[in-house]
Amino acid sequence: MTHPSGAGSPSANGTPASSRYLIGELDLPLVRPESSEALARYVREAAATGTAVYPVGGGTRNDLGRCPDKPGTAVDLRSLAQVIDYPSADMTITVQTGITIAKLAEILAAKGQRLPVDSHDPANETLGGLIAANGSGPRRFGHGTMRDYVIGIKYLTDETEEAKAGGRVVKNVAGYDLCKLHTGALGTLGIITEVTLKLRPLAEARAVVLVSCPGGKLEELAGLIHDSRTRPVSVDALNAGACSFLTGRGVPLAALAAPTAGNWLVGVGFEENRGATDWQKSELVKELKGYSTAQLTEGQEEGWWTALAALCPGTSGTVMKWTCLPSKMALILNQVQALAEVHAVVAHLGNGIARVHTASSTEVAKAAEISAKLRKLALEAGGNLVLERAGPAFRRTIPVWGEPRPDHDLARRIHRELDPHGLFNPGRFLPGI
Repeated sequence: MTHPSGAGSPSANGTPASSRYLIGELDLPLVRPESSEALARYVREAAATGTAVYPVGGGTRNDLGRCPDKPGTAVDLRSLAQVIDYPSADMTITVQTGITIAKLAEILAAKGQRLPVDSHDPANETLGGLIAANGSGPRRFGHGTMRDYVIGIKYLTDETEEAKAGGRVVKNVAGYDLCKLHTGALGTLGIITEVTLKLRPLAEARAVVLVSCPGGKLEELAGLIHDSRTRPVSVDALNAGACSFLTGRGVPLAALAAPTAGNWLVGVGFEENRGATDWQKSELVKELKGYSTAQLTEGQEEGWWTALAALCPGTSGTVMKWTCLPSKMALILNQVQALAEVHAVVAHLGNGIARVHTASSTEVAKAAEISAKLRKLALEAGGNLVLERAGPAFRRTIPVWGEPRPDHDLARRIHRELDPHGLFNPGRFLPGI
């Protein structure tokens, strides 16, 4: 969730070259415990001195959340990266949270399995970071988010005790669902050290159908895809700026001309067994006979999804995550793209989630103006706006978590019960947490 300062970039073996770490504008001492016991000692010291503990990993979501200002220590968890238990026949794995998403995927692939949640930087993002942010990407439409796969956790409390929630089997419903409570809490309720995940088999086949769509027909196209006999795992609309980013990442979009201003390229993705995948892509092309369509060459689909997920950290400027009712998304996307300074837009049409990227030259005042307009559109359509990527100056000016919601007060009450002294990652999440 944070990143090293300029002098503290990782060395070849992954250990920071400096003992400092930059979180927002806080320059903190950095430690890297080699065991859960060593981690507990650092937490105990922070509790005794009234300072904070900032859990860190690969630094891939360093610009998410508010800027903290409480002194403390950054604790690098990447040494806690062991597989604890992997009964592959049960389709579950228990692993320490410092492991990277790429390494976890490698271990699972050897057994023909996977965690089907898109990471925007799998080589560097840790499992703990993905859980803390309840991460997801383009395949959220078909596979869900991290919250759908965490069935058990072990975490360190503010009293340096190891607590457990859930279990190591899928059918475990005893007690409160603390797993879901911790997932997406940005590490403010305790430090998750171990997690048990439910898994899925690797897909036998994949396909991505590309559809060229004039701006005025996006709502009609979204309706046709929604009513289709097919069951896609992703439905994404990209403007010209987003297509340019994907092309730069090696995704071949030449089969269809990149969209011009005001138009869209829609990608519809499938993952299943070979027969089902082949039928679905052919069926969708038939159902969309009034549109220009093309298909990615077999083997290029993973690159499409990986590049889409990488759009968040892969561009300069701010990234605003805009949400609304899925039924409203296509109708107002053209209004979003028309805003000045908006560079790239990618929308997960089936989920009602869009990411709006401003140009790198956009100043704070202009970004705040765009944010206010987007937030108004989102609220009118039943959603909200989150500032997902921005520098400290932007995060001090723009409401990071959008319009306050009634459940924010409930989140603060829960936080006061589980971390009353503000020990873990204070200031990063909602005001008062």
